[in-house]
Amino acid sequence: MIYNLANLVKIDIITDILQQFHELTGLRSILKDADGNIIADLVKNQGSSPFCSRLYDTNNKFCKESDLIGMEQAIQAKSPLIYKCHAGLTDVVIPLYIQEKFVGAVFTGQFFTHEDKPVNFELLEKKFDLEPGTLEKAFESIPTFDMKVMEFYVNILDSIFKWVIALRIRYLKDLKYDKNQDTNVYDRIEKAIQTINENYSSPLTMKQIAHDVNLSESYFSTSFKEYTGLSFPEYLNKVRLEKARFLLKNTYLSITTIAYDVGYSDSNYFSTIFKKTANLTPKQYREKYDRTCPRNIKILEDYRKKHGFPSLGEFASIEEYWKAHAWPEDLEPDL
Repeated sequence: MIYNLANLVKIDIITDILQQFHELTGLRSILKDADGNIIADLVKNQGSSPFCSRLYDTNNKFCKESDLIGMEQAIQAKSPLIYKCHAGLTDVVIPLYIQEKFVGAVFTGQFFTHEDKPVNFELLEKKFDLEPGTLEKAFESIPTFDMKVMEFYVNILDSIFKWVIALRIRYLKDLKYDKNQDTNVYDRIEKAIQTINENYSSPLTMKQIAHDVNLSESYFSTSFKEYTGLSFPEYLNKVRLEKARFLLKNTYLSITTIAYDVGYSDSNYFSTIFKKTANLTPKQYREKYDRTCPRNIKILEDYRKKHGFPSLGEFASIEEYWKAHAWPEDLEPDL
């Protein structure tokens, strides 16, 4: 059985765990999958600390680089990592694994420890071109911990997530066989998922898919949600919108054409449901990832050089190169 973290965990349970951790420590947390997609986000609900918001809103490049380095080190160590960000604050990343495969991570922070040196506010304010005194006042919102106490908290959070994931896997395995039919139900659900992934552009219905895998509609609905963590319509929309995001980023097809290509007969409905999940209209999303605007060209070029991509080759310019190449999945544009 192949496990996907977003489909495996119960969002309400995870959110409750992160909320309890916040009440205990005052820290905000995010759960992301292996591709960097947010699964549960207390930062979104509660907001970042004023100190971090000042820095992030001015130039989030340094924040993203710190998070990426911390993540890579934690994955390499296969254990929770407490590390310093570029501003001198302490962050935590807890990598999560299923059957030795990295599936996501919990990020939490930011805080100071009693062992930390005083922050050089003047230096940071110059670095981020902020008014003098801006950060010192915001600094008051950052909690301070004894490092041993924080290590204890982090180990508890790590153990809780391991326990929740293990229980959830066990639960799915226990439900894997239909005792009445003596057959592997989830093999049929995997077949249904494959059908959806390959035929998302067609007008699929749950009744049709349930019939194709020889399950009653009600039993299929229950089993599908147990296996994926999503209802049939939610999963179908998820697949269609993922394909739509790819096409918006990497093609110049009209929004109406993309809507039809991913399975929506009504482009207005597509735009409505797209905005609900992306917080942007399809047009705004396309503009965000525009590979021809100077701002994004610079970001893409920095990415190409950092990852040792080949030279421009037959392409006459950087602009032409990126017109012909897809937007990297692990790169977010600065806004």
